[in-house]
Amino acid sequence: MSHAAISANLWITRANSQEEPITVSRMRWENLFDDLEFQLDAEAEAELRDRERDAERQEFAHITLIERLRVCAETEAIQSITLGGVALSMCVEMCGLDWFAGHAIGPAAYAGYLVAPVSAIENIALAQSVARSNATEAISRKRAMSDAVSDGSRPHLRDRIPFRIVLRDLCRRRKVVIVHTGTEDRLGTLDRVGSDHCDLACHRSDESRRDREVAGVDVIALGAISWVQVVA
Repeated sequence: MSHAAISANLWITRANSQEEPITVSRMRWENLFDDLEFQLDAEAEAELRDRERDAERQEFAHITLIERLRVCAETEAIQSITLGGVALSMCVEMCGLDWFAGHAIGPAAYAGYLVAPVSAIENIALAQSVARSNATEAISRKRAMSDAVSDGSRPHLRDRIPFRIVLRDLCRRRKVVIVHTGTEDRLGTLDRVGSDHCDLACHRSDESRRDREVAGVDVIALGAISWVQVVA
């Protein structure tokens, strides 16, 4: 073999032997960069989720029970509401500032239309599948309401009516009611409603409110009322 041919073969061999390590190294660096990019994206997504959870926790810290109950009233997600130690199966139809109203289905002894202060609620039983969505919806509504108030809007009138005003309406209509407290159930007609108490003229359910039929008047603290059941 001539000297020129030998030189050519040596040149080709040397070039090929250097090209393969360069290609492998480039592939390794590209894989490394791909892994780093994937890790950075995953960390960024995890950080975003953490910030969203923190923001949701902070917003939930300002959610009230009546706001949760308003969502329940529209989704019919309630299994039962415990008031005064009694678990009532009921359909909540409306909510005010600090009260709610609806029809109790059971137990049978308490079936009928009722209105109750939110402060009397001991427990609201929800299905597990809707508990989280209920909280999320309450947060969304509070956020929307805050935006509306910022724009000059006012809450609905019903959302601003307190429990005592509802009782005054029952008083004006001369409705026969049962006032349930933690210790006793009292039947009669509401005579007067003050800022923190009411006067209940006690009489039988089959009698109207006449002085001669009234057995006595109970002055009941509004804070002691579990719920008021409308009889007639």
